[in-house]
Amino acid sequence: MRPAVTAPPVAGVPRRRAGSGILAVAVLLAAAASFFAGLAYWAHTESVQSAYTQAHGVHARGSVILEKSSMGKSWLEVRLDAPVDDVGSCILHVPHGVSVKPGARAGVVVDPQDPSYCEIPGDSYGASEGRWFLAWGVVGAVVFSVPLLVGTIYHRRRSRRLREISR
Repeated sequence: MRPAVTAPPVAGVPRRRAGSGILAVAVLLAAAASFFAGLAYWAHTESVQSAYTQAHGVHARGSVILEKSSMGKSWLEVRLDAPVDDVGSCILHVPHGVSVKPGARAGVVVDPQDPSYCEIPGDSYGASEGRWFLAWGVVGAVVFSVPLLVGTIYHRRRSRRLREISR
């Protein structure tokens, strides 16, 4: 009787652990879900601050002295005529479709909890965008969490099956 001939393992090539690909995908999906959940939280806090500012803000007037913009959003620095809670200027958050240029006079609503934040009266900043980001953030978190959950269940069942076979 001849002994069974088996090929030796290839030198230098490590064996891959079962399920390591699923773990990598699960980590990436968890990161994506966390990003979308963070985006939803940010949008919600922006919307809440804007709603509070519009409802409880201190009305003031001032001159626009500096314009800043980033990624399509505009922020203007407004030097207030009279300080609000010892703060002489505020950052005016301008919603889409509103044009205010440096040198112009502006009526603003200053947030009483954060006097360095102000908005245009009656024009809530980020409310519609906040709802949009909140909706997409929740949808994105669910979309990326479901494959993570399915992959985890699949991996556990496969591991359990392999352990039962090896016994």
